Parts: sequence; structure tokens; C-alpha cells
Amino acid sequence: MSEEIELKLLVPESPDIEVQDLSVLKPVQRRTFRLINRYFDTPDHQLTSAGIALRLRYHEGQWLQTLKGKDSSGGGGLHKRRESEMPVAGEALELDRFPAGALPDDIDLKALRPLFETNFERHEWGLYYGTAAVELVWDQGHVITNDGRVPLSEVELELKTGPANALFDLAEELARDMPMLPSDISKAERGFRLLRQQRDWPPTPARDAPLADWLNAVCRQLEALPASSSDLAASLQGLTRVAPEGKNQLGLVQSLTAGLAADTRVWHELPGSKALGLWLISQSRAVWEHSEAA
Repeated sequence: MSEEIELKLLVPESPDIEVQDLSVLKPVQRRTFRLINRYFDTPDHQLTSAGIALRLRYHEGQWLQTLKGKDSSGGGGLHKRRESEMPVAGEALELDRFPAGALPDDIDLKALRPLFETNFERHEWGLYYGTAAVELVWDQGHVITNDGRVPLSEVELELKTGPANALFDLAEELARDMPMLPSDISKAERGFRLLRQQRDWPPTPARDAPLADWLNAVCRQLEALPASSSDLAASLQGLTRVAPEGKNQLGLVQSLTAGLAADTRVWHELPGSKALGLWLISQSRAVWEHSEAA
């Protein structure tokens, strides 16, 4: 199994500027294609409980099966997972082709069934950024269950070669032109949250909680607006206290808090949403650097 390292960023569904018009991407050739992604688990979600995602994907005439292991990153939007992917003959899993031990022995494989899909249009760019090779994708579509659907709009920066810090450098350049939020919510988690009709968000962390917890709370509370606005106001204040040089962001947080008081319904309509995204990406970098040093 190979290791996948990617930085996930939430972007507006209808941005004022298209991703392909961002300056860093204008000279880079783009590919666009549709992806159908079907996720499997047991009725009691044994794979999800083990931190594993099992997917069947249809891409340009070929079915692929993918097994993703537990995320071993420190959170904050950067995802690091072991991954095994291979073509299959048709629209069915071939579980015996995965490496030995990739699936836990206690999983009831006969009980696996498709639970939801994430279907979207993918725009893809391959570029060099500094000394790193990066695959940048912009996914626009929906997470779909039998009972409903929710929109999906995110950018993923996957490291092919080079230092992981380049992902944060690139994200910060992109976020200067378009509101973006680091996100630790995978597409699989979005599907299971929809399946369970789960709309909650983490509460404001305890005062002595680490930076990663504060960042997680703020990012997820931003996605849950407007219902989460009171928790978010408290979490933003807490983040200024624990984040490196957080006091420099008090003016931004004051502006954001005013937007919350005005019942702003989506995160990217808050005043200073670009500045907010840049700040949160910098905190995502700090969380990653701390986890790497630990």
C-alpha cells in the first residue's frame, strides 16, 4: 500500500472567481472528468469504526477499487493515509486482490454493501510548486444517499514528491484570491454523516485544549453555520489565545463576530472570510509541524 498525503480545503459552491482562473493555475493544463464513487461498509459500519474507507470508483470507462487506511496525520486539514487502489473487471469489488492484512480479520466481509455515493465533476492540474510535485483537484458535485443529498465543493492538494510544507505554501497562495477553509472531513465521513442525518459540530474546547482541537472546532463550526454561531464566536476567541501570534488576529475575530451577530448563514459570506482562511491554513501548518516533531 502506498501513502497518500493531501491537504483538503473547503471552497464556496459558487465562487466569485473560478479555481482555474487563479493565477498559479492559469498557465497549467487542466483535465476535467466525471467520477462516480460508491462507498461500502457493513450495516453496523465496522470499516468506519476501524478508520477504513472502501470505495468503488468509475473513471473514464474503468472501475477501480480503493482501500484507505486510518488517517495518521495530526489533523488540521492535512490527511496522511495508507492507500491501495487497483482496476477491477466490472462493477463489483474483488476483495481478495487487496494486500494480505489490509482488511481487519474481524470484519464480516459478506455483510459489505454500498451505503452512499459521492459523485462529482473533477478538475485536475499537475504542477510543480517550488521543489514539490503537486496534484491539485477541484471537486464539485454531491454526496448522495437513498434519503437525500448534500453539495460537495472542495479542493485537494496531493503531494506527489517533495516536502509537505509546499502544500501549505500553495494553499496560502490560492487562499489570497478565494475563500478557503482547511477541512479534516473526508468524503467518506461526509457520506456517513448524511447517512446518519448527523448535523452536529464539536463544542468549544476546554481552555487547556491543544491547538489542533481549537482548529478542528472552528473549522467544523464554520461549516455548521448558522446554527453553530454562538459556539463559533467563543471558539474564535479561544483560538486567538492558543494560536501562535493569535493576538494579531483580534481585529479579524471582532469583524467575524459582528458577522455572526448579523446571522450570516454561510462561512464564506462572513466579513474577512479570505483573511480567515489564510489564518486557519497557517494554523493547520502549525498543527502539522507539531505532529511531525512529536
